[in-house]
Amino acid sequence: MRIAYLILAHQYPSQLADLVTMLSHGNRSQFYIHVDRKSEGFLDSPTLETIKNCENVTFLEDRVGVYWGGFSIVEATLQLLRKAVDEGGFQYAVLLSGQDFPIKSNGYIESFFELNLGKEFISYVPLPSDEWGARIMERIEYYWVVDALYRFLDNVGAGKYRKQVWHVYAKLIRSVYKYVPNLKRKFLPGFTPYGGPNWFAISFHCATYVCEYIQEHPEYCRFFAHTLNSDELFLQTLILNSPFRDCVVNDALRFIDWEAGASSPRVLTCEDLNSIVASDSLYARKFDQVKSREVLEKLKSHVTAQ
Repeated sequence: MRIAYLILAHQYPSQLADLVTMLSHGNRSQFYIHVDRKSEGFLDSPTLETIKNCENVTFLEDRVGVYWGGFSIVEATLQLLRKAVDEGGFQYAVLLSGQDFPIKSNGYIESFFELNLGKEFISYVPLPSDEWGARIMERIEYYWVVDALYRFLDNVGAGKYRKQVWHVYAKLIRSVYKYVPNLKRKFLPGFTPYGGPNWFAISFHCATYVCEYIQEHPEYCRFFAHTLNSDELFLQTLILNSPFRDCVVNDALRFIDWEAGASSPRVLTCEDLNSIVASDSLYARKFDQVKSREVLEKLKSHVTAQ
């Protein structure tokens, strides 16, 4: 069993090095790493020297400036997936962030995928969904230009005002569609929309299908380039409307603690250790190299002892 780990990173290079090191022990996994182009100095960190020269580690040279809510996250993910598929030789592609960490041993993880070979692991809900709230269809039906807005702010030196500008922009967009509802976009013909966290573990065949489909159907990317939080829509919609839909397991294999009303996962600490260890998931997120230092050390010992 060979796993291609696709990693999106933007901070904490030493934490990234620990993640790769833990997942490298005793296996033939390949690592493809995308570092946010805006993360200046990240690749110069001496803490990365332990993994930079490894034959199974590839840092992508063509990097994207990643912005929350924008299609740029999908672009970075697709770059990783294309690189892995082009090189081939793996059975599963697993998307991680640089702030994830394994909570099972590499032997356990490999055995899990061997036993479930042919299944696709990605969390999803059909949309619209009460679980996602009344505004979820705004992400799809309204025309958003998130990346362009944030790039403009950075270019004029106003990046620190992103949150304030975003609130004004979102309010303006909603007002426009409230008074001119006929401007709403129709969804892609023949597709049912799905949403979910952007993390996944998909087979080589499914990964190849994704890469080939978007190459042959550029209109699919064009549509999602102007959705909001497209990373939580893009792959769910494509895979759940594909020949692989009957192979999908509604589980991204992650232990994540979403606090009520939070827009991002809670940072895990030692208070979460028992729950993490008891989980059936393979990976957990998210960790902060400062706040989570103690729990990460305990998890290293726990995983190594398995």
